Amino acid sequence: MRKLILSILFLFLVSSPVIAAVTNTYNSDFLTVTWNLAGAVMPSPFGTSDIPGSDLVSTLIYNRQTINSAASLRGVMKGLDPKTTYTVYISKEYMPYHAASISGAWQWTVLGTYTHDMDVFEQAEDGTFMGIGGYPAGSFPYDGAGQTQEAITGGSIKGDNITFTTTFLGPYDMGYSASVSGIINPDGSITGTGPWEWSAKPGSVTPASGSSEWPGLLPGTEPFTFTTDSKGAASFNYYFNGGPFGSAMSVWVNSGPRTVLISDPILLK
Repeated sequence: MRKLILSILFLFLVSSPVIAAVTNTYNSDFLTVTWNLAGAVMPSPFGTSDIPGSDLVSTLIYNRQTINSAASLRGVMKGLDPKTTYTVYISKEYMPYHAASISGAWQWTVLGTYTHDMDVFEQAEDGTFMGIGGYPAGSFPYDGAGQTQEAITGGSIKGDNITFTTTFLGPYDMGYSASVSGIINPDGSITGTGPWEWSAKPGSVTPASGSSEWPGLLPGTEPFTFTTDSKGAASFNYYFNGGPFGSAMSVWVNSGPRTVLISDPILLK
C-alpha cells in the first residue's frame, strides 16, 4: 500500500504544471541627455551668465531599470565656476526658442501705394539685421527716373517689434533717410507704426516660436543644490519616487538667479 501511495504522489508531481512568479520584461533604460547653454535655447536675457563649453563636458543620464523601480537622474558636471553653489530645478517641458527670422527677399508698402523691395542678407542671433532694397519694387537696378536704391541698416527684431533705417542711395532723393518701426503679426505680416502707415504681406517674417521663459517646476519636485570643487566639477543624483511618469520634463541649472544650463526635454517613463 505504501509503495502504491508513493507511486501516485510521484506521478502527480511530474504531471502537474509548475506555477512561477510573473516577472517584468521592462528593459533597463539609460538615456544620455544633451545639455544646452541657456542662451542657445531661450531668448535674451537668458545667456548672460553662460559658461561656454560647460554644456559639452557635463553629462546628464536618465535611468529607470524596471517599471516598478524609481527613475533617476545623474548629473556629472564639469566646466563650471569653481567652488560655486548651483541650484537644480527639475522643470516642466519647454520648447527651444527660435527668434523671428526676416532673412530673404520681401516687399513692404508705404501708405498703401508705394511698394519697396527689401533683401535682408544678414541677421544675427540677437535679432539685428541689415540689407539692401529699392523703389519701386521690381525695378532693379533702380537707376531710372523716380527710382532709388536703398540701404537697410540698424535693423532689430525684439519680440514682435521690428525697427530699421532705410536710406535712399539715388538717383531719386539721394540721402533721404527714415527710421521705420512696426509690429510683427502671428501670420508673418507686419503692421507699420511709424513714421507713416506701412505694411508687409503675410509670410514676410517667420515669427518667433518656442518657449520664452522658465516653464516652472515639475509637480512633486523640489529644487536642490550642488557645489563645485576647485576645478568646477561636481555630481548629483535625483530619484523620482512614484512619477509623474508619462510627463515630459527638463533640468535647469542656475547660478543665483541666472540659468546657465538647460537640458533637452526628457520623457519621464
